[in-house]
Amino acid sequence: MFDLACVESQWELCDAIMRIWLDICADAVLCRVFLDRDLFSKVLQVMENADPSILLQLLSILARHGDDKVRTDVLHHLPDLLRMQWDPWMCDEPDNDEFLVITLCHCIGTSGFPADPEQIFPANLSVNFVADVALHALEASDVSYDLIIHAFPLLIICVQACPPEEYKTRSRILDFLAVLLHSNDVVMRCVAAWVFCGLPPTEQRSRSDYASRMGTVELVNFPELALLPVPPKSERASIRTSTFTVRSLLRAVHMDGDLYKFGLGMVPVLLNRPLLYNDGDFPPFKDSTLIGLDSLLAESAEILRRRGDQAHRDTADTLTLEHLARSGQSDAAASYAREVLKRNPQHRYAHVTLCEQSEDREEALQTARKGLRLGHLTPYLRRRLFVSAIELSHAKGQTLLLQAGPSDWRRRRAALECLLSAWKIDRAFVPTAPIDMPQLQHATELSIMYHLILEGNCLPGYPPIQPLLDRIDESTRTLESAGFKVSEGSIREGRKALLHHFSQGYDKWAAFVERFDQIDEENRAFGIHERPGTTAKARAWFPRHWGRADGEEDEQDGDEYAQWWTPENTPTLKSLLGGPLRCSCHSSEDGCVQLAPGLAMLYACSWCSTRTVIVRRCSGCEDAWYCDSHCQRAHWPKHRLVCRYRE
Repeated sequence: MFDLACVESQWELCDAIMRIWLDICADAVLCRVFLDRDLFSKVLQVMENADPSILLQLLSILARHGDDKVRTDVLHHLPDLLRMQWDPWMCDEPDNDEFLVITLCHCIGTSGFPADPEQIFPANLSVNFVADVALHALEASDVSYDLIIHAFPLLIICVQACPPEEYKTRSRILDFLAVLLHSNDVVMRCVAAWVFCGLPPTEQRSRSDYASRMGTVELVNFPELALLPVPPKSERASIRTSTFTVRSLLRAVHMDGDLYKFGLGMVPVLLNRPLLYNDGDFPPFKDSTLIGLDSLLAESAEILRRRGDQAHRDTADTLTLEHLARSGQSDAAASYAREVLKRNPQHRYAHVTLCEQSEDREEALQTARKGLRLGHLTPYLRRRLFVSAIELSHAKGQTLLLQAGPSDWRRRRAALECLLSAWKIDRAFVPTAPIDMPQLQHATELSIMYHLILEGNCLPGYPPIQPLLDRIDESTRTLESAGFKVSEGSIREGRKALLHHFSQGYDKWAAFVERFDQIDEENRAFGIHERPGTTAKARAWFPRHWGRADGEEDEQDGDEYAQWWTPENTPTLKSLLGGPLRCSCHSSEDGCVQLAPGLAMLYACSWCSTRTVIVRRCSGCEDAWYCDSHCQRAHWPKHRLVCRYRE
């Protein structure tokens, strides 16, 4: 009938048939059957004559349920559609905004959001145009939830692909994304922080051998710095003391060859002060017959180990750990630290080495936390453990938040506990660390990010941030006056841009974010204890608060999320689309949907999100639906955490 109507130019009949297709294609399974029967080519036949609203709505459904080839074809023909005599996103039909944004979101994501986002925009569909479409649509007072949740990833990919010359467009997008900090949803605040910290750097960062592990502080001239007068109890004083001590030890071993005495003298340096050493910085010993410091550490350790008693063995282990770490053998250093801790769980230098050298970042985090509970730590080693614990806790908390779906409250709780743990450690570290300690800057920047993620909805004018900003400024002035070069790391650049664009965009977008929070909670942001029909047993199991008492730990959470650091769990825009930015049409949290009276009820598969009438229901909890037994088995490891608590 449609083919005949096209031949006879009966466009009203074509529109009526396409309305029927809209109802049928709302079922994902039936939509894919229609696509296999070449539905898209039929739509192209009437592109110039169809009702724009019907055509855009149908394209949005095809983009939702079609495969990558269908989406690529839609994106390829969309510029032709937009060149017609009408402007669908500017016309009187408000739903057209929604349909176009949904279509763009699904189609632009076809290639999986690659490293070079500019490559996924067709030649006739500019980044500037796509951003204008999304931002214009979001300005409406009655903007729909579907439009909002599809606009977020669209604007993120636009800001990543925006060329430098389009600075006005880029600034408008960032003004909007920054105001997500004002959201009541902590995950959305984390998304905003992640976007800004991932923006391209404005300048090349330092790659010096003396750059700190965070890559933000560079020591320009080490020999001169070691000879300058320095304030007591400063980091430079510790560096200077360790430098003179190492010089004396090298001179002594050069004269008498007593490696036993050299080893005993080096251990207090390693335990109490930073050791910044390079053979080129010690010219009196560079051209002598003396072997390098790393080899001296190894030989001294062997001599001490031959003494056989526990004290000498612990001292030898400290020297060996430093030798392996300094020689770049991270795997060997971490492996040896594990062996040392099996023999002596209280070995403080083994804790420090393992948390800094282990590739397993969960192991490193737990080692840092255990190390901080040791009673015989030196202030210097405690600061090193502080820095590792802060950085790793922040990384784990942010990663888990960026993996959490709208109702994944277990993961959210575990993430927030990591961030709160980092915050507590940071409060003990930042006020007591030397002002010229290079790692202080990075830890303080992370502390600001904790505040923004955990309590960003209290902005603008959030008071606890200002003292931290003052601390960073004071540290920068001190380091630069002492001969250090301070460069902008990604965290600092992201924080500055985030606060700048938040202040610029707050007046315009704050009301929008409040509306989003309200409709987001209505549509998908709820926990198991809030679902209708949830048993009292299930409600009691899910906590109604985030934190636990100080010192209380949940080993089950630690095991469940122990692989957070692996490459496959690294947050990307593509992974966010399966978590916090999961769009409403691919969400299973909203249960069943009836599009209109008389139409069949559609259910979203709890595993693959396919929305169809052809589903089976979980017999245990009767609150999950699946396409088939394959989806049910695949979802069980996650679903059992909820299902087993149902009566």
